[in-house]
Amino acid sequence: MRLAQVSAGVLLRSGVAVILALWGTAGCQPPEARKVLPTKVEVDRQRPPSQEEAEVPASTPAAVRSYLEQALAAMTQNQPALLERARRSRVRAKGTMLLPDDNGQLVRQNAERDMAAQWPDRIRLHYQAQPPLSLQLTFLYVKGRLWLTRNQITQAATEAAMIDEAPTDTLAQHWLPLLFVIQEPGVVAFDLRPAQGQPPRDRLRVKIPDRPIYYLSFDAQSRLLRQVEYRYQPLGTGRPITREWTFDQHQPFEGLLLPTRMIYAERLDSPPVREVKMDWTVERWEFPQEFPPELFEAKETPQ
Repeated sequence: MRLAQVSAGVLLRSGVAVILALWGTAGCQPPEARKVLPTKVEVDRQRPPSQEEAEVPASTPAAVRSYLEQALAAMTQNQPALLERARRSRVRAKGTMLLPDDNGQLVRQNAERDMAAQWPDRIRLHYQAQPPLSLQLTFLYVKGRLWLTRNQITQAATEAAMIDEAPTDTLAQHWLPLLFVIQEPGVVAFDLRPAQGQPPRDRLRVKIPDRPIYYLSFDAQSRLLRQVEYRYQPLGTGRPITREWTFDQHQPFEGLLLPTRMIYAERLDSPPVREVKMDWTVERWEFPQEFPPELFEAKETPQ
């Protein structure tokens, strides 16, 4: 989840429309922060959603299943039983992201990020901007409902597409990197392509029921997950974007090798532009036996 590209306008009690994108960064970066890809570089142009759906097999092919077993062994350090604890997880990080300042202008800010998630239907993402910006933002998703809090003002989201975005992007940035999801009923992995690009990455696609197709890239040597991306259609805009989460600098946390560097970027095919929206350094991953019940409780601000 990122404070991200505009998904909807959240009307605060003051009557001011604060445009926030759910799980990425708000709005667009300043022009100097954008990276225009050279025209000679081939952009991976993904297929239309309807065509992609038609390519999904009925089940994960044996060769792909064997490869994923290697990836699971790498992440769990040959202790696959550790995967069960990943269903209840929390990650705390510090870094930079684009946030609106007091005048509503988007600026790169130092911030802290705290994400707690309990599979499959509880998510809490909290951002705390560092001085001079005094901004706290919290997104809470529980069983198909979504609440957004800016500082002390909380409101429920009502737009279905906005609500649905929460679990879709949490899969990309949090649950898929923990890999337990690929063993869930109904999940199909397919289209394994070894040693693609530089540095070499093994790429495959994953279809999760009621979600878009995700592209996963693994290090060809270590089998550790390096990237998750998927296509996203922003509300009210015509051009789809590719949302990209990159993972690096893996370290052990309670037996699991997990990333301590997480970068979120968005890509356009035409013109070929890639923008980094967030850059996080993870302080720790946690796997509590239980979460406090109040962590996933919403308290709406009276109108």
